[in-house]
Amino acid sequence: MKTKFSKSLVSRLLLTSLISLPLYDSTAQEVQTDFDGDGRSEYGFVEIQSGGALSWSHYSLGSKATTVIGTLGKAGDHLIPARWRGRNIPEIGVIDEGTTTHTWKIIDENGVQQSRSFGVPGDIVISGADFNGNGYADAAVVRYEEGKPHWYIYPDPFSPLDGGSGSIQRIQFGKSNDKFFFASVDGATDWMGRVAKGSRGRTEVRLRNFLTSQVVGNASFKEFAGNGAITPFPIKSSNGKDNLAWEKKSGNRTSWAFSSVTGKLLSNHTLTGELIPVVGEFGLQAGEELGVKAKGGFHLFNPVSKRKAKLARRTGIAFDHININQTAESTTGGGEPVGDVVSCNRVSRWPSSHIYKIIGSTHFSPTDVRRNTAGLIIRNGGSGPFPSCVQAIDRNGNVLALLGLYARNDGWEARYYAGFGCGASTPYSGTQIAERARSSSGSSQILMRMSTTCYGPIDASQCVGSSQC
Repeated sequence: MKTKFSKSLVSRLLLTSLISLPLYDSTAQEVQTDFDGDGRSEYGFVEIQSGGALSWSHYSLGSKATTVIGTLGKAGDHLIPARWRGRNIPEIGVIDEGTTTHTWKIIDENGVQQSRSFGVPGDIVISGADFNGNGYADAAVVRYEEGKPHWYIYPDPFSPLDGGSGSIQRIQFGKSNDKFFFASVDGATDWMGRVAKGSRGRTEVRLRNFLTSQVVGNASFKEFAGNGAITPFPIKSSNGKDNLAWEKKSGNRTSWAFSSVTGKLLSNHTLTGELIPVVGEFGLQAGEELGVKAKGGFHLFNPVSKRKAKLARRTGIAFDHININQTAESTTGGGEPVGDVVSCNRVSRWPSSHIYKIIGSTHFSPTDVRRNTAGLIIRNGGSGPFPSCVQAIDRNGNVLALLGLYARNDGWEARYYAGFGCGASTPYSGTQIAERARSSSGSSQILMRMSTTCYGPIDASQCVGSSQC
């Protein structure tokens, strides 16, 4: 749904059913993540192997078996599994960010890797939609040109019929600072979607049909839509049309509000923990469910029937077919070298949306660099800018450590970690950063420099906005 989770070293996800799930009614809709052809979604997950390669697997609710799909991509790639070849069984895929262009890769039904060049650094990449409604997944990116967002849609890039030779179409849709998504209004095609701040504190949602250019929308969404600050994701109902899921985080609680595309509230669901949702037709009832790994197991919730279920699990990170991520503006690093002295054009107080952790969460694998290094996590709606690299600096402007962008639009506005990306050479914990700050400036106080805006000061040795350190 949002990015996805290829950058974490995880162990295999094994789910044991605690309930008897009814078979899915195949007349209601197509199932996007059905890898074994049993008519319902499987739990797909990735592992990072030694050397950084991604291994893809799924767990079947029907056979109760785990199957290895294959190996594709590397740590840091965006995941893009979808029905790229127009088959009932989807293909695994990744986006490899390049310095000048991005490469979309899949493994086809014959086990052969295919690739297409599409998109440039800084694009918002959108995967999982079928804008022309012909059964083949389409690729899309949103790019700002002259201050306006333009959608570039590449129909059927991996179609076996034309070898991905379709023409890329450019459509201006949206305004500056909009959030972008896709959803099916008619049950036949996916529509381009945007969310904006409306008048009188309301949220405005607009959807545009790729084929007809028809635009529908509503400007009276309720407070659950976050005044334009939240990116919704689609969740299909039994008639094939999409509802919208709106995610909010407050402390250690994550809640989702489910609405129609016209703004009618359907239901709410709240869980505790650092949660990453996926969407699939898991079998509670016709129509897709929200799946969330949380305390006690893998939780399922159907937003229409409000049915709940839980599956026991071990560890792992699941994926689905809905993936929207902003790529880094540059993959060549970024950020001044450690030891340089930098300045701030503006210093702002530490926002309540920004979480600083001196070490990562304990659910990370012991071999995951994020487990023992400092992190900067920004809740949805938090203040930017969001560069590919953040500098931790002392009171005198000395660069102490670099934190690389891990992901965007996957339930958080942005996540940065020391030891990752541009910070590969500075895998420091908050305690180590505090020691470096005291050595260079006499104080453990630091600022986080994001482009030329600095936030803080904060004590590098103390967590801010998190109780999990």
